[in-house]
This record gives sequence, C-alpha cells and structure tokens, in this order.
Amino acid sequence: MSEASSTEQARAQRLEQWRALLSGVGAKEAEGARLRRGGAESVLFGVWLHAAARAGQGLELTELERSILAPLCGVLGEEEVLAIGQLYLEQRAEGGSVAALSQAVVSRSLQEGFGPEEYKAALAERLPQIAELPNVAVVDRAKLAAGEDVDTPEFTAALAEYGYGVTAFTGKDDEEAGAQMNGPFRARLEWRRFFCDEAVGDQGGGRDEIYWTAASNATGYQHTTRTGETGAVTEGKSYPISGDHRTGSLSFFDTRLDGCGSVLITLWEADQSTSEWYAALGKALNDAASSLALTGVYAGMVPGLDLYGHMVDALGFISQLWEAMRNKDDLVLSRGIAFGPEDLAAMYYTTREFRWKFDASDDGMGNFTLYVGYTGDEPPVPSGMRINISSGWHGLSGTDLRFGIDAACNDPGSPELVWMFRGSQYVKYDAANHRIVSGPTSIGAGWPGLAGTNFASKVDAACSVPGSISDIFLFSKADYMRYNTVSKQVVKSGLVVRGWPALVLTVFALGIEAACPVPGSATDVLLFRYDRYVRYNMRDNKLVEGPAMTSDGWPALANTPFIVPQAACSIPGSSTAIYIFRDSDYTRNTV
Repeated sequence: MSEASSTEQARAQRLEQWRALLSGVGAKEAEGARLRRGGAESVLFGVWLHAAARAGQGLELTELERSILAPLCGVLGEEEVLAIGQLYLEQRAEGGSVAALSQAVVSRSLQEGFGPEEYKAALAERLPQIAELPNVAVVDRAKLAAGEDVDTPEFTAALAEYGYGVTAFTGKDDEEAGAQMNGPFRARLEWRRFFCDEAVGDQGGGRDEIYWTAASNATGYQHTTRTGETGAVTEGKSYPISGDHRTGSLSFFDTRLDGCGSVLITLWEADQSTSEWYAALGKALNDAASSLALTGVYAGMVPGLDLYGHMVDALGFISQLWEAMRNKDDLVLSRGIAFGPEDLAAMYYTTREFRWKFDASDDGMGNFTLYVGYTGDEPPVPSGMRINISSGWHGLSGTDLRFGIDAACNDPGSPELVWMFRGSQYVKYDAANHRIVSGPTSIGAGWPGLAGTNFASKVDAACSVPGSISDIFLFSKADYMRYNTVSKQVVKSGLVVRGWPALVLTVFALGIEAACPVPGSATDVLLFRYDRYVRYNMRDNKLVEGPAMTSDGWPALANTPFIVPQAACSIPGSSTAIYIFRDSDYTRNTV
C-alpha cells in the first residue's frame, strides 16, 4: 500500500471513529471506552466541534475558537477538521443531541460562537458534577508539609479508569492566606527522574521507550515541552529524565508567579509509530493545551473549583481528541496539577520534591512514579503559615531544638548565621546552607561571660544590637545583658526597667519572651511578652508602637499560636520580614 493510500485509510478510520463517538454507536469498543468514561461532558470538546462546524459554514470564529482549531488543523489538516465538523452537524440534525457532548454546547445556535465568557458560563454548569468526580483530588496541604504521598489508592484507580485526573491542594483559612500574599516570586519546577513499578511491555516488538510532555500555565505565562526518550525500561529501576528533547532543559514551569499555576503532564510510551509522528502530535496537543489554558482567568492566589473544573475539562478534551485520532497505544496517562504559593512553600520546606503516580497497569500500559523538583526562589508564603522547624531548618533534625526554640538571634557579624537557644543548650546555625556550625553545647561553656548566671540555664529572648557588628541583647526573666560575641564578655547588664526606661509601668518590665531587630531599621527592635508587643527605639529610648495586642498589630497572626511568640529573628537577606517560633513550628511575618 502506498503512503498516500495508508494516510487516506487512517483518515477514513478516524472519521468512522468520530461518527461512532458522536452517535453513541459502537460505544463498547475498547479504543473508545476510556474517553466515553472520562470526558463525555467536556465543554471544550464541544466547543471545538462547534467551531469546526461554524468554520465549515463560513461563519466568523471567535478568538477562542480560532485558537482551538489552529493546532488541530496543523495535525489533521483543515479538510479533516471540517469533515469532523460536518459529522457534528449531521448528528445534531438527526436527533438534536450528540452522545459525547454537553447540552450546554449542543443547545447553542450555530450562529453563536464561544468566547471565554461563554465557555466559563457553560463550564460553571458542570462544576457541581466535576466536584464529585473520583479523578479529582483536593488534597490537604498538610500532607505536602509532612512529605507524605498525596495520591490515594482510590484516586490512582480513578486516574487509570478515566485516563486522566486533576490534583490540587487546600488548607485551613486559604482565603485569608491568599489575601496576605507577600508578593510574586520566581517559581520553577524541573524533571528529576521516574521509577518503573511495572513496564509497559510491548507486545508487538516495539521499542518501549518512555517520554513525558508538559503544558504549563500561569497568569501571563504558557510553556510546553517534550522530553527525550528513555530507552527500554525495567521493573524496579529508577531512570533520570533527560530534559527537553531539543534543548535538554529540565525546567517545565519557570515564571514569576503572582497567583496560582497549573501544569498538565502526560506520560507516553513510544510504541511502533515513528518519532517524527509522535513529535508532531505531541507538540500539537501541547500547543492545544497551551492555547486552551484559561488559567489566567481563574488564577487567584488560591486554586479553586473553577480552576479544577477548567483543568478537568481541558484534560477531558485532550483525552477525547487523542483517543479519536491516535493510531497506536502510546498514551499512558495524563495528570493536571494546580498549585498556589502555599503549596510550593510546603514543598520547599520539606523535600523540595513532588512525586506523582502514573499507574495504567490494568490497561497493560505500565505503572510509573514521576519525581519533579522545586528549584525556584523561597516562596514568600502568607504570613502566619505554620511550618515545622524540622522541615524549614533541616540542620536541627536530630537535636532537641526541633521541638522548640527559647530564643533566636542573628549573628551581628554575619546575618546568615543564627544563634538558637533551648534550655541550657545553644547552637550556631548557618541559615544559608541549613547546617549547624557549632553545638549543641552548654551555654556556660560557649558563652563564658554567662557562666554562673541565670542566663546559663535559660535565655528567654535575644536580638542583635542595631548598628553593632558584635553585640547582642540577651534577656532572662526580668534581667538583660548586652554581650559582645567577639570578646565573649558582658558589656552591660541589669534589670530591664533600668536599661529600657520606656518599658517602666508595662508588662515588659517583668521580662521579654521574644525580641528581634526591625528589618531595615538602624534603631528599632521588636519586643514580645505574652500576647502583646512593642516597637522600641534604642537611640531615643522611646516606644514607637504599643504596647498593643499582637493580633491587632500583626493581623496575619490572629487565631494562630504565634500571637504568643517564644522566639524571633530576622530573615537573612530580607528587609521586610522576620521568623517567629512557637513550640515545634515557625512562621514568617512581614513587619
């Protein structure tokens, strides 16, 4: 058979499959089963058929419709796209309904096109249904913070049944946290590796080579990539991912994030089709996903049901489209992941790695675990977000300080170094490299000027002296000291009321429980006791703020344990925020 004849035969077979899909006839055929289970109500799937029919009638298309048809014409050719549109028209004329389409589409006049607002309205009708789908998982963010698996057996089974699924995350007080975001930051996700739990195992002598595609979206950002192929894989082994097949870049999401983002990842097995065919089709599908990604419309600070719904709809569309026109069993599974700044923060402060299951073993298409890493900036997470000390201060794992910190203080000679105290012990911690420089050691041994004083038993609070490169303030009960960390001698000591006269007649005269320099100030420090705080000007010995309730001056900490801080210190490199510690957790807060 000539190449032209083979191409025409494949086209005819695809058109027959489209006819069967739209009419509901032949719905039991294996090759169409997944798309009928998974995406039969996809609004986008209907929009593209509606657009194809409108194009065949010579009607003017909307920008959204043009963006859908353009990449499809690039793969199928304009003639085939218009032929599919004609099949859609014929089915509408025969019964007034189309088996694979949402009624929100079928009931629309052909004279009326679909723009973003019309699409959103039609999708909104589907949201209650989408929320109940088993292949949509909204996972408690605490699992990320604990480094746990986010995929349940139930979701993994639904992912295999539908051929695609969407994962997003939620936590307590998401709406309040989203409103308190500290600004945009560079977010970057990279391919790491995948583990083969079960190989595909080609029956036809194919190459059994694995590759991945990703279509990433955020406000003002779209990116697609296809990785190079990994050779024949073996069960029980891990394989690195080579990066983009052209550039080798491992990054598949890289943008200055101001809100939430999403990524659609597909696992492919390069069966018996040519690599050129896969490259062209993979690119076109990713272009389609990129063109269709209305993420910016839904990209608030916290991903919501509208974004999940759009992702489910887009994945349903892509899955249907692929099932209808592919010629080999090459697609394994597709996953959509929606994330906000807090989700990336939870990842950043734990393993800095996501792991996602792609289990299609029931269909004989293998079982794989994908690992991706976060390599972007430290996310400026919402103030008040609780982070476990062991997660954010990895070097303290295995020490008692992971259970709580009595006092913390940036080293005046090197802001990246932090002195941390618990009971009669202390450590000197490198916050840049997350490691202990010295300690744990007894305070009396490491701070000889404190030997024999109540400070050797417990330091209640500590902070560097504004403007000094060697001195820090230490507090214990109603006493304070000014201590030189170079000479290791006490510079000055006495009662708090003597050295801090503006605190007379306040609760702070009885002692300080947490202290920290005000970022960006050469004169001011913050002092905390119970649920109150003051801002104290050291040069003029006067109160700039307070005494006031911490929850009033620091609203992000309201209804959190951090309204009664146990320790505080400046964030190395930041001129606006500090760390606050309480029990085994800490948070960051903008001053």
